[in-house]
Amino acid sequence: MKIYYLSISILLFANLAISQEIVINEFCSENNSIIQGTDGEYHDWIEIYNNNSIPINLLNYSLSDDENELRKWIFPNIEIAANGFLLIFASGKNAVFGNEYHTNFKIKTSGETLILSNDQGQTLDLIDPVELLENQSYARVLNGNSNFEITDSPTPNASNQINNALNCSHPSGFYANDFKLELSSSNPNYKIFYTTNGRSPTPQSLVYTDPISVISKADNEYIFSKIPTTPLSGSPVLDDFVWQEPEKVQTSFVIRFAAFENGEIQTPIVTKNYFIEPNFESRYSFPLAFITTDSLNLFGFENGIYAPGKRFAENGFIHFPEGNYLNEGSDWERDVHISYFENDGKLGFETDGGIRMHGNGSTAYPQKSFKIYFRNEYGLKELDYPIFPNSDNQKFKRLLFRNGGNDFLNTHFKDALLQNVISDLDIDLQ
Repeated sequence: MKIYYLSISILLFANLAISQEIVINEFCSENNSIIQGTDGEYHDWIEIYNNNSIPINLLNYSLSDDENELRKWIFPNIEIAANGFLLIFASGKNAVFGNEYHTNFKIKTSGETLILSNDQGQTLDLIDPVELLENQSYARVLNGNSNFEITDSPTPNASNQINNALNCSHPSGFYANDFKLELSSSNPNYKIFYTTNGRSPTPQSLVYTDPISVISKADNEYIFSKIPTTPLSGSPVLDDFVWQEPEKVQTSFVIRFAAFENGEIQTPIVTKNYFIEPNFESRYSFPLAFITTDSLNLFGFENGIYAPGKRFAENGFIHFPEGNYLNEGSDWERDVHISYFENDGKLGFETDGGIRMHGNGSTAYPQKSFKIYFRNEYGLKELDYPIFPNSDNQKFKRLLFRNGGNDFLNTHFKDALLQNVISDLDIDLQ
């Protein structure tokens, strides 16, 4: 009997060891022209790789985008060849077309968790949310290994070939302690240049040679909070809403980096935000948005959109103080990076976008409303993320960060409160 039980244990262990070699090797959440399904459409896709020297039957294995529902889509009776690939379309159709398999879920371009589980319900592979642009994929640098990189050259159902990607050792987020940040490029001919002041990197920026110390900036002086966003004198109207210096500003460690060759940029600029905060859970109870841009985009005299600037110098007061913040149109849109965190500190999404001011008279208040635009030329063409949990709409072309409008001096949230109070009535709501 002892020998019998021992034999079963060995067989179970061997089966589990094989299962752990089945991995998510590559995936794409914005397939517009990479590979077409037999239905004539371009769908999200997930590539599975068998890192074993024997074929494996995936019957009752599962894929999911929800950690609370691991068996969301169940594999049928299908075999993956030794050291072979299997492409699954994440189309939401939950169908089989010949030898083509479609899950019952899609992948959000702004990123969501992907989980592969075996037939016992054990998690074999879990990929954290990653934002991907059109026709990009997130792929293991070598088939089956642990290092992933974003690539502009996806290889569905084939070996990964990555030669122009950047890798960062730590995702944006909240960390209890200081740490060393490692950057790398899959191309040995590339040099990585980076900044820590919000500006875009150039060949004149810092060159990456050794791991970068990411440290807490909680006690650092934040010079931009000392820049007035309204005129400080000139009219009695300012008595109601003149700018005052904030008492305390918590700051993050921002790094922006890109790869260059012969002085020419070769990769998109990557932006990461790090907040060293050991007591994050007790400090914040709301979602947080980090917005990164060159300071001149907001506070420059000529072109800064958040400051009185040149327009106030030329026009002064017309009932309320004029300023650059009143300028409208695409000429007054500036590039930004936004990182959005849920109130538990988990990264919701991050992407590049555009920012414009919003409002008329209320733009003269110290804190101003603005819109974030999602466009192809920046990053995501639209945001696919449940910003508003009570809304069925999860896709957005823009988000409005609102200062309370003309209620700024009274109750910032009055409009939102009233919308909730009348939400059961059959009328249009904000």
